[in-house]
Amino acid sequence: GVSPLEQMLWGSILADFASIYLAILNNVNPTPVELIEKLKVELVK
Repeated sequence: GVSPLEQMLWGSILADFASIYLAILNNVNPTPVELIEKLKVELVK
């Protein structure tokens, strides 16, 4: 990346892919995020 922002975004994307890959390798579903699920429940109320 050329700019610091571009470098940060690339790092974030790389970390996302790495965490998904590691979850799959460990037979863990990477999609449910507990905090987001709680937020969805609260927003419905």
